[in-house]
Formats: sequence, C-alpha cells, structure tokens
Amino acid sequence: MTGRAWMIGLTLATGLGCAHDRKRCTTLDDCQGGWTCCAGECRELCSEETGCPSADLVCSDGVCQPSPTIPCGTSERRCGDQCIAATSCCGDGECQGGRTCQQGSCLCPSDLGLCGGVCTAGSAQCCNDPDCGDGGACSQGSCSCATDFRLCKGLCIAATSCCDDNDCPGSTCQGGACVGGGCTGGDERCSDNSIQTCVSGSWGTGTSCGTQTCVQSGNSASCQECTNGDQRCNNNVVETCVNGHWGSSASCGAGTCIATGNTATCQTASVCTGSETYVCDDTAVVQCSGTSEVWRLDCANPTGSQSGAGVCIDLGTGVGSWCVMVAGQPCLYWDSAHGAYMNMMCGAGGVPSDSMGCDLAEGCFSGIGQCTPASPFTRFCIGNRLVLDCLDWGVVQTPFTADCAAGAYGYGTCNVTTAVCEDNTPGGMCTVDPVLPPVRCIGGRTCTGVTNGVGTCQ
Repeated sequence: MTGRAWMIGLTLATGLGCAHDRKRCTTLDDCQGGWTCCAGECRELCSEETGCPSADLVCSDGVCQPSPTIPCGTSERRCGDQCIAATSCCGDGECQGGRTCQQGSCLCPSDLGLCGGVCTAGSAQCCNDPDCGDGGACSQGSCSCATDFRLCKGLCIAATSCCDDNDCPGSTCQGGACVGGGCTGGDERCSDNSIQTCVSGSWGTGTSCGTQTCVQSGNSASCQECTNGDQRCNNNVVETCVNGHWGSSASCGAGTCIATGNTATCQTASVCTGSETYVCDDTAVVQCSGTSEVWRLDCANPTGSQSGAGVCIDLGTGVGSWCVMVAGQPCLYWDSAHGAYMNMMCGAGGVPSDSMGCDLAEGCFSGIGQCTPASPFTRFCIGNRLVLDCLDWGVVQTPFTADCAAGAYGYGTCNVTTAVCEDNTPGGMCTVDPVLPPVRCIGGRTCTGVTNGVGTCQ
C-alpha cells in the first residue's frame, strides 16, 4: 500500500482530522464518493496532489478542513474546526447539572427531568420556572411557554429558533439556529417570517418582519407590507403598492375612495336621485334612470372642441334640466347614444332668452321674438329666415330656423307663399328629403346628383 493509499485507509478507519460538508450520516453509505462518515457528519477526503475544491479549505491529514485563518461571523464562535452559533454549546464541558451538549443545546438525557438545574431521575419536566428556560413557566411539573416561544425537548425556546434538524431542511440545528447547508455569504432567505442572512456559510439569526410579510426573490429577501400593484383606500386616498410598500397615492377629493378586493377607485356620489330624468352635474346635463346615470353631455363643450359654449340649468321640478347655449354657438347636435339630433336652448348668462332663436347654420342668434308652438307646425318666413318649428321649453318658446340667405343654403331667399328656400345660384344646394330644410331650385334649374337627400341646382 502506498503512502497515499495508507493515509486514506487510516482516515476511513479512524476519522482523524475530519472536515465536513455538515451533512448528517450514520454510515459511509450516507456520503457521496470521495467522502467519509466521521462523528456523524460527511467529511471530504483529499491529498497534497488533489488539494481541496474551495479556497477556504486546506488539506490536512488527508481531509479538507476549514482554514484556521477564516474568521467566524459576528453571531458565531469557533468550536474545533467549525463555526457554530454564539449561543450554542461546543461540548459537554460547557453544560452543567448532568446535561450534555446535544445539537448545540445543553439537555438532559431523554429519561431524566430537570429540577433546579440538575438532571434528576423520576422528576417531572420541571420543578421551577428557571428549569423551563427563557419565556417559560413551570406548573405542576410541566413547562408552558409565553407568546413568541415554543417548547423544545422540555425547554422553552424562541418561536423563530429551530428545535432539531427537522426544522432545518438541508442544514443542521445548532443552538436554536440552522447552520450549514452550503449557503453563500450575503445571501438572504425567509424563515418563519424572518430574514436570515448567510454568514461564513451558515444562516444567521433571523430578523423578524413583524406585521409585514417576508418575501424572497432569488438570493434576496425583504419585509413587505403589500403586493406590487395592489391598491387600498387610506383616508380617502387611493394608495398603490410599489416595491412592497404603500405609495403612489391619489386623493379622491370630493369623491369617495371605494376598495374592492385588491383594487381601489375614486367614486363620486350619483347626481341621480330618482326625482328627475334630466339633472345638472356642474356644466353637464345628465340623463337618469332612477338613481343610475345613463347618459351625459357637457354643455360647455358638447363636441369636445369647444370652450364655454354653454351651461346646464335646472328648469324646475317636473321639467328637469338642459343646456343653454350662448350666441354664435351651435344649438343642434347629433348624439350617437340616442341616434338623433339634440336641440339646445339659447340664452345669455345661463338664462334662456325670449328674443333668441336657433338657426341650423348660424347657431344661437338674437333679434327674433318668441313663436307659438303648434302640432302640426306650419312653416313661415321672417325675412329670408324660414321658421321650421317652434321649440317649446316651457319657460321660453324658441324659433327653429334656416337662414335661406346663408351660404349653407345657396344664398337664396325665403318664399313667403310656399314657405321654402329658393336657390337661384348655379350649382347651389337643393334638398328633396322632407326631414331637411326645404331648399328648391328656381330659374329653370332642377335638383340633380342627389345623395342622402341633398343635390345641386343645374
């Protein structure tokens, strides 16, 4: 047998100078090839020629051992060739009262109880409060633990501490802390809603997230109070979760913040009370169905490209509300929601005027008196204006006209006998659709090229 083979054989037989990967074992079969079972842990074999796979290990006595120059973490201390938790016992010599060091804690044998700090045969779990450890109380021979503590092998330990290796998947429990497991220095993980940081290859004592939630992302962990993108209401403000914390707020002002599940929105109280079909909401007229809004139009900007066109006024109980447009603004709008043209009132200062009319081309104009509603209505001329209808608003009766002399109707005249606009302009407009203002060709011309009821005089 060569010197190299002899050293390996000696190591297998005696376990001298063993360094380890902290994996627990009972037989050699529990360890991978090139490793041996020593003192209940798998230890790696080496030689001067092969060396060790990690820079923080040195080959000594045929096994890889931690370099004595590598310091332990701030929450650790050295125990032989290992770094253990600072609260862990290193051996039986650090335990008293007949207790032995088991997985970093001083404990009595399983068949003995602790009484006055001494392992005693036949005793119960405890004799007095100190026998139960921190956060414990002894009552009738049994230990009970305070909030944030739990019972472990007869002693009360912090709820975030491990009791045995079963609490530490992939690592070992030493002095209430999970150590080993091959973590990389600086890595973080979540454990029992606490953030643990890896120091010198071991997971340190966790920092509790308290009422927040520990969230792990890759090798980092953080305490978060919310999930990104979630929303909530806080003092009538919509708050959105950004990077795990509430921020990005938006005040609801006069509205009310309403939260549904993980979504929050600002909602305004409905102006629909069920008493009227049409009501005002600032400058907008709102159509109601009971207490629900079904349609609205901003009187100040009906087309989306106007400014200060009009206002919404309340005409009184039983009449409702509607738009009052100022002079020069259109008073007839096509509304796709209703599939019809909508007439507006004309006035000044938000008050309907009895001396204004609504013209198809000109919009609201002054200098015309009120009309008398009738059904059916008979058209008539006022100068070159053709009065098509009389709009009865209750408070005022507004003439609805077409200016025959306007360019839109071919610069014609209003025939007082036939009550139509007559166009004597070559190429001027003419109509044949009864729903349109009647514009007829004169001077021997006829209406040709009619499309959608509109043609030209030729």
